[in-house]
Amino acid sequence: MVAESDNLCLKCLIRGRCCYYHIFINGFQIEIDEHCEYLKENGLCSIYKERHRNPYCLSIEQMKMQGTLLSNCLYIKDDKEYLKRKDRRIARERIEILVE
Repeated sequence: MVAESDNLCLKCLIRGRCCYYHIFINGFQIEIDEHCEYLKENGLCSIYKERHRNPYCLSIEQMKMQGTLLSNCLYIKDDKEYLKRKDRRIARERIEILVE
C-alpha cells in the first residue's frame, strides 16, 4: 500500500482521471463520463485512507493489470513494458450512459 507521503496522485497533472469508470468494447477501453462517488472536485479521493474498502477502487497494481492507467500517470511513467502494451488502448471518445 502507498503511504500518504508517497502518494504520487498529489503531484498528478491529470488528477482523478483514473477514478473514471471504463468499459471494454472490441478490445478498446472506453472511459465513460461517470466517476467514483468519492472523487472530489479537486481530483482527490474524499476517503483516501479507507479507499480500499470501496469495492470499485483499484490499487495501482490492479490498474496496471487492467491497463487503465494513462500514459502520463506518475506511477508508470518509467515503465516501458506497460507503455508498450497493446491492451491499454483507451478510446479518446467519451460516451454518456443514459439510464432510463
